Amino acid sequence: GSDSFTLSQDLISLNSGESKNVFVYTSQNAISSPFTLSAFNQYGTNEITSELKVNSCYDFTLSTDKDFVNFCEHSTENVAITVTNAGINQDSYNLEVNGPRWINLDQQSLVLNPQQSGSVNLVLSPNYGIEGNFDIDLIINSKETSKARELKAQVNKCYDVFLNIQEKEISLCNNAQTPLLVKNTGSFEKEFRLETSEQWALLNNYQINLQPGEESNVNLLLNVEGIERNNYDVFVNALALDG
Repeated sequence: GSDSFTLSQDLISLNSGESKNVFVYTSQNAISSPFTLSAFNQYGTNEITSELKVNSCYDFTLSTDKDFVNFCEHSTENVAITVTNAGINQDSYNLEVNGPRWINLDQQSLVLNPQQSGSVNLVLSPNYGIEGNFDIDLIINSKETSKARELKAQVNKCYDVFLNIQEKEISLCNNAQTPLLVKNTGSFEKEFRLETSEQWALLNNYQINLQPGEESNVNLLLNVEGIERNNYDVFVNALALDG
């Protein structure tokens, strides 16, 4: 067998009908493997094959249903984490994750019997405005062992709107109107509510529904009769009706 096997003695003398025990020893770092013990003299040889099986008292396996997640902002994605107790004793496991604040575990500890498996969900829920590539470090500690796995997440900007007033500055004495462009630059159909910062700045349409990439023209109506002569900043806001 391997070099980890040694005999208690390599020479033995027996009378007729006599038997004695011989021991095969293994080193502390031995691994599971077969070995063959041979006994021989000038009259013949006999042998027997056996196998050493080394069980881990405390070991576990770690797996995830995916290592890369590609999804939209303001949505939720789950990654299933499976821990299996590969040892011969009951063991407890503590889970932790290092990454952005919007990444959490729905459970942070498991207690498993030998060969039992348990599942934990890694929950990813970025808010609006979060985008980019993120590294996530998953760490699991047991009594004797620690294992880690790196996951990656790509968060895409899927919700956005573009506004453009054609005339950025206008000087007037009477009422006037100027075009306003509204474009859905997100990935999903959206309904937008429009509003202005001044009561005398009106719109001919306050609510529009746009497909991804679709744009619409709205007129900004400036009703300045009775308004004191001055310089005014007028803002137009677009707000998705789903928040």
